[in-house]
Amino acid sequence: STESRTHHFKVLSLKDQGSVRTIKLQKARIARLQASIQHWKTKR
Repeated sequence: STESRTHHFKVLSLKDQGSVRTIKLQKARIARLQASIQHWKTKR
C-alpha cells in the first residue's frame, strides 16, 4: 500500500539524516586529528 511505502520512506529518510550527521561528526574529528598530527610533526 501507499501508506506503508510512505512510512518506509520516512523511516529511511530519518536514518539517512542520522548517517549524514554521523559522517559530518567523523569528518570533523578526522580534520582535528590531522591538524594535531601536523602540529606535532612541525613541533619536533
